[in-house]
Amino acid sequence: MVEFIYRCGDITSSSNGTLSKEAMNAGSKMHRKLQKMAGSYYDAEVPLKITMKKGIHDLDVTIEGRADGIIDLRDEKNRSRKKKEIERQVIRVEDRYWDRLLLKKTESPDPEAVESLMEPNAAEVTGQMPETDEPADVTIDEIKGVYRKLADIEVPETVHVAQAMCYAYIYAKEQSLDQINVQITYVNLESEEVKQFFYVFSFVGIIVIEGIVIKCCPKYLVKTENPKKELTQILKVLEKYSAKEQIVQMLNENNEERSSNLLAVWLFLMYDYYESGVYNNTQEIIESNGSGEILWDRTINETFTLLSGNRPFYTELQTRKRVNDEYDYFKRLHEYILTKTSEELNAADLLELFELTEINLSDEELDDFGEVDYILNRLKNELSRQFNTRKQLLLKVMYAFIQQNGSLYNTDCVSLFGTNNFNLVWEKICADIMDNQLLERLGTLKLPVPLKQEYNRNDRLIDLIEKPLWSVTGKTAKDTLIPDMVSIFKNNTGYDFIIFDAKYYNARLEINVTPKGQPGIESVTKQYLYQLAYQKFINEHDFARVRNCFLMPTEEDKIIKKGEVSMKMLEAMGLENIKVRLIPAKMAYEYYLSGRKMNIEMLEL
Repeated sequence: MVEFIYRCGDITSSSNGTLSKEAMNAGSKMHRKLQKMAGSYYDAEVPLKITMKKGIHDLDVTIEGRADGIIDLRDEKNRSRKKKEIERQVIRVEDRYWDRLLLKKTESPDPEAVESLMEPNAAEVTGQMPETDEPADVTIDEIKGVYRKLADIEVPETVHVAQAMCYAYIYAKEQSLDQINVQITYVNLESEEVKQFFYVFSFVGIIVIEGIVIKCCPKYLVKTENPKKELTQILKVLEKYSAKEQIVQMLNENNEERSSNLLAVWLFLMYDYYESGVYNNTQEIIESNGSGEILWDRTINETFTLLSGNRPFYTELQTRKRVNDEYDYFKRLHEYILTKTSEELNAADLLELFELTEINLSDEELDDFGEVDYILNRLKNELSRQFNTRKQLLLKVMYAFIQQNGSLYNTDCVSLFGTNNFNLVWEKICADIMDNQLLERLGTLKLPVPLKQEYNRNDRLIDLIEKPLWSVTGKTAKDTLIPDMVSIFKNNTGYDFIIFDAKYYNARLEINVTPKGQPGIESVTKQYLYQLAYQKFINEHDFARVRNCFLMPTEEDKIIKKGEVSMKMLEAMGLENIKVRLIPAKMAYEYYLSGRKMNIEMLEL
């Protein structure tokens, strides 16, 4: 199925099949060898099958295959044996697909088998894998035997990644997993050298690659079978959050061949049209006794004058008016591009997803405007003559559209709308709806009592946290503890000082079950320390209560209380334990999009 989707090249072959048969036998032999070497935690040749009810054309569709290997570390014994192998570093992959941070890639060779085979400069190390991108306990392994030098394989083939992702989806559905890894293992069939690629997919939003539209939902959406409604709302959130970051890479004066984010181009074109209409150039018309502006110099110099009572009278007034040129080249081109954009978005089933209305302004074809190079040159010339900011930006976007043929099926283009750091989006949402006051001036805060004189009214709450002093220098460091958000909330009993920490986690917190996927010890201890940092300020201003709370998203429709996390040694110091609340993401998004604050009492802290 995957090979059919990614089919390309010539349908003929000069081979008699002997080489293919030999390669298949060698590949099968090497598969078995690697699978045997992997260990007891490695399940080889696992059959997988899934049936999608009422799928394509309202038919039940069954997809089946056989995974080369499944590495399952859910068992504690397996986990300990493989612990070091999953502590990998994130490295950047310079490739047209993966360098856009769709997938965070790590190279993970078996340390005993191929440690010496990896080139030291094969990739650039950029840091440890973030806490939120910690590998899952289950990994799908796809083995590919090749005759190529492994040093020449910088990234795996797209079809190989897609195959492994299909297996991963089926197994995750079968096992009710909310997270799963993908690993591509290449082995040279002659030298038996091995090279592995390990991927953690963390993107949220829309990806368009080689004519295929991938809709990526946040990881908390586990039960929803058809999350179209949720994704529509999420896209609105992403649009608001990253209005400045979703930048269209348009005309690059240094490198005109550089690819643009076509999806961003489309969306800009649609939204710009809704706001400002079609591109237009005005045509100046000079006429006699017209309805436009009177040209007095021209009237005096070129028309017959009558004198009456020593006053001049003009029988013909020369006038000037500006009208939109309905046949302007760039107006017509803009209408064609808008129509084409609307058609492409509709074909990709994205119009409804982005809540856009169809635009049909032109029945012209691209050939009607000339060759591509001719169109691009005219756009550049028009750009050099325009000084209106909107027109300049629109011309650049039109240039990007024509340059890339404005098609989903451009194989050299990866288009994105979304983020690889949805944890930051969740933090921003929680900060907005919980009325974060961390950066507010002390003099503007509503406190239980007036601000004490020892405090500077222009300081902020964040400035009250002590910075570490290094004695040998006599200077403090620049960095210190920074909480996600602090809210001062007035209720019926007085003022609460609330320290929140937004966590984009799928924590499994059930009665009599070992917690899993929860915030780490660093997050827990820091939350206690935040209160300790503010304790003097809290005591001096008569706050009734202090509350600590983790905020996590859920796909459920109501706020879920998940108890609290505690450490007795810190609790004994008079510090508050940390409440855990799961907030319905849909509800949080509604507050965020409408600019409203959530009633903190709903959390029942």
